Amino acid sequence: MYLKLEINGEESLHPFDGMKSVNIGKSDKCDLVINSQTISRHHAKVISKGGEYYYVDMGSKEGSYLNDEKLKPKAGTPFNTFFPIRLGPDIFLYLLDEEIPVEDEQESEIIAETTKPEKKFNNNFYIPESAGTVTEDASKILSKEAPTERVDRKRKRNSKRPVKTQKKVDRNQQILIFLLFVIVGSFFYFKHYTAQQDEILKQKIANQQLEAAKQAKLLQQKALEKKEAEKLLAVKKIDQAQNSLGTYVLSDKCLIQIEKDLCESFKSFKSRNYKEGYAKSIDVLSLTINQDASYKFIKTKAKPYTKEEIPMVLEFAKKQMGPRYHRGYFINKLKMKLQKYSEIDNLGKYMILLDFLMSGGPEALTSVAGLEKVNTFYIIGVVDNKVESYIKTTVEKAKALAKVDANFAIKLLLDSGITSKLDEIIKSLETQ
Repeated sequence: MYLKLEINGEESLHPFDGMKSVNIGKSDKCDLVINSQTISRHHAKVISKGGEYYYVDMGSKEGSYLNDEKLKPKAGTPFNTFFPIRLGPDIFLYLLDEEIPVEDEQESEIIAETTKPEKKFNNNFYIPESAGTVTEDASKILSKEAPTERVDRKRKRNSKRPVKTQKKVDRNQQILIFLLFVIVGSFFYFKHYTAQQDEILKQKIANQQLEAAKQAKLLQQKALEKKEAEKLLAVKKIDQAQNSLGTYVLSDKCLIQIEKDLCESFKSFKSRNYKEGYAKSIDVLSLTINQDASYKFIKTKAKPYTKEEIPMVLEFAKKQMGPRYHRGYFINKLKMKLQKYSEIDNLGKYMILLDFLMSGGPEALTSVAGLEKVNTFYIIGVVDNKVESYIKTTVEKAKALAKVDANFAIKLLLDSGITSKLDEIIKSLETQ
């Protein structure tokens, strides 16, 4: 195996057999020294490993090129006899697997022809030494294979024609074999390259999917943490409310005339226990509602949507679902709940608000006199005398709810699990 170096048309051969690697560069310490301004001190290295050869660019300034494509530094590139590697702009390196000839083949053929003794006649017969000198005509007569005159003329005519030498035939065979190797090698090279690119693409897609899964999991975890924090905050608020609102929950209801007037429509809506109803102090009015009883009662009040209400339902569904909204699917599955009761965080607030609206609370506040000095109004939901939810507002804001359609809000909540309508009402009501 040899390395052929071509610099400005001048070629030189360098043996490679028995060596594991050949260092190429301008430094005197290199195995193959090239004195050129475009060559780095340690430009490249050719490595033999397992019968294969690899070219490694050692981070040279001018770089190395294979088919005009710059090779990646410090990366092994397969090196074969088909394609040379260009070092810098004008130096080429070839890998040869043929023997170096001792002498020129054409010259050896000429020498062989000139030193060959001339054969004038056939030697396939016995001539005794005592016969003396045998002339050419006599040798023709004695020879069993003596050519006739016609055959002799044919030989002379054919001798004037150009004869294809064995050298030309061998050269054509070498070219054909070389082309065959190029075609087969190119096929396997591109097949290997395509498979390698496919593997890189698959790995890239797998990494992207893994990263997307990690991001989705992280977002989900953050959402759960946020929801858990909101629950803890709600529990903390309820604990605080339990202490601050406990006096209103435990106080007597519907005793003085203002409380009686307010409780009239409240108690006529459904049966109440003695702990439910309105209680008034100097500047605070409270309404205590049994949250569980209201939930069981209000569930029976939901009715199917009317044709006029369906566009409004779709609008609220689109608002609550956001990007997940699919109008056609939601219309076909109009009875489908967007969320179950167990998934609704503020279900207690929604129940006491609906109870207040359906029992004529806003109208009662408007018609009853003597509430001018009341600044704060609490709607409190209790379960077993414990505060579970509450809405803090003012009497004036509560009066403004007289225009709200409670029946439609009930349908949205119970039939479809849509809470955005009630969220809007509570947001407009609540004060700090």
